[in-house]
Amino acid sequence: MDRTEESPSTEEDKGKTAKSKYSYLRYGRDDLKRQAVEYYQKNKVPQKIEEVLNNLFYDQPPDIYGYLVNFFQMFALPPAISRLNAYPVLDSETQISIQIDVYCTINGLEKLVTSVMTSSFSSQIWNTSKQSEIETEDIEREKSIEQAITYINGELNTKLNGLNPTDGQFDVDTILKDFFSDLQLEVENQPLHRKATTEVCISEDNADAETDKDRRGSKQNKQSPNKKSAKGKCKSEIILPPDSPIKKWLPGTPALSAVSLAICITGAVLKNIPLHDHILKLTDPPLEVDFKYRLPIPMVTLMHCGKLTSGKLNIFKEIMILPAPQVSVKEFIYQVSAIRKYLVRMIMTSYPKWSVNLSTVSQLGAVALPFDRPEYVIDSLLQAAEHAGYIGGKDFFLAINCAAHEILDREKAVYDYVSGSQFKSLEEAVEFWSSLIRSYPCICAIIDPFRKQEGFLWKRLCKSIADQCLVIGDVSAEWPFKCKEVKEPVEKENESGELSEGNNQDAKQQDSYIASGQVFRIQQDTSITDAIEYTKDYKANGYHLIISGCQKEVDSWIKADLAVGLQATFLKTGGLFRKERTDILNRLFIIEQKLMQEDRLATLPNTWKYPKLFPDSVTTE
Repeated sequence: MDRTEESPSTEEDKGKTAKSKYSYLRYGRDDLKRQAVEYYQKNKVPQKIEEVLNNLFYDQPPDIYGYLVNFFQMFALPPAISRLNAYPVLDSETQISIQIDVYCTINGLEKLVTSVMTSSFSSQIWNTSKQSEIETEDIEREKSIEQAITYINGELNTKLNGLNPTDGQFDVDTILKDFFSDLQLEVENQPLHRKATTEVCISEDNADAETDKDRRGSKQNKQSPNKKSAKGKCKSEIILPPDSPIKKWLPGTPALSAVSLAICITGAVLKNIPLHDHILKLTDPPLEVDFKYRLPIPMVTLMHCGKLTSGKLNIFKEIMILPAPQVSVKEFIYQVSAIRKYLVRMIMTSYPKWSVNLSTVSQLGAVALPFDRPEYVIDSLLQAAEHAGYIGGKDFFLAINCAAHEILDREKAVYDYVSGSQFKSLEEAVEFWSSLIRSYPCICAIIDPFRKQEGFLWKRLCKSIADQCLVIGDVSAEWPFKCKEVKEPVEKENESGELSEGNNQDAKQQDSYIASGQVFRIQQDTSITDAIEYTKDYKANGYHLIISGCQKEVDSWIKADLAVGLQATFLKTGGLFRKERTDILNRLFIIEQKLMQEDRLATLPNTWKYPKLFPDSVTTE
């Protein structure tokens, strides 16, 4: 068709076409105007603009557009999680950890709010473990971290999309818990898993039976059937219950704690408040308006002994110093720095051969010194402190981490406190600690003096010293920690002088114990909500809570905010020779200074408080 035929052929046709276009534009424009009026009125835009213009005239701020932004920000939609981006990073020990970038939709735009590196894999391997066990756990760790990153960038990314990180911590943690609970059920329902679990249970039962049989057989060989003691009976022995099995984490579980912590930090950043304030405001019921913080007391590791050193002293894995209750964090930093300097100077003078040890730093940021006797360690510290102008038991106190599970001789059922000397029996172990506390009143806490399974020893020790020294458990893998009354093992003898099978079973079941406090760590399957609930439960019963981190730390300053937000009694910071350790103490100092400026710091107590552990005991200070 000719192009001229498509256009209007007459002036009349041209007029009709122009008129139809005008009508369309006029009526379309009227419709748009009506829709705009309805939209603005529905959202009260004219009223808000009128209000802000009136306020703007009266206030006359120097930053006009910043004023407008802050005004309309009050009516903006809350931030929402848009996506998570996780990737592998190296921690301070060149182990693979997780870093998470949290993106949120803010004012209609996607923004990177925070980037968090987390230590979300808590090792269950002891320092005395075999190299093969350490390598096996390292392999499992890497596989678990890789799976965690896959979960975060995949399914968890979708499930958490759209949630508000400022007030949705409980919702986030619930989604995370449900996600991994469903995964666990899927694994347990697999036929191969059920078969493997059954075989493991059978092998463990057989191993226990063989162990008991060997012990009874060796005892019969050592003693003649017709030979008895002067009292006509043979001395009985306690068959120790086996160690708790290593907890098998579901691959990818580190994603739970990593995401929970990252969202918590994101909420604090978006609310423009410190992390400890945000954690504290997550508690239920809400705090009083005039609430004042009580800072946790820092526990700083000065040195190690233990089986990793060449010395004979095994029982002191960590020797920690902590300030007297009335000493501020600022004063304590100067105090511990001075004591450390004098201690190094004294070691160089008295033990010149140990100069090499002073240049070797552990994962916890402290030096390992080969002492042979516990008295030498404590006397050296007290002497160094005296030269620095401080008195133990007045200006500072000591705490000892024993790690008893690492020094127990399971064949002889005794603790190897000092190599080359006579072993300590279970009964002698209680007397050892009681005597040490009486000799050195400056020791205010001992951590992990026995295995969890020796509940009767915990009870005896607490009855002996709990009114003058805190007896603290460190079994985070068994969390939540239950403070239960335990029963003494009944030692019945049969004709051969052995413990009976029934009594042996009673001994195996001694897995409940009591203590003055508990060490708590954020582990693979621990969310922020879990930490809040556990803390609330534990403190409601009057027990002390000690916040600690993993041995391989990244972003360690978070532990200080966590301890302050949870209102823990103590904070294990580690030593003074690694930045990731000193960051914790420095962060606690910064928090103290800020709270003092805002008049939100509670008055420091003058004495320790020892919880009431038995009905006939009293709470002492």
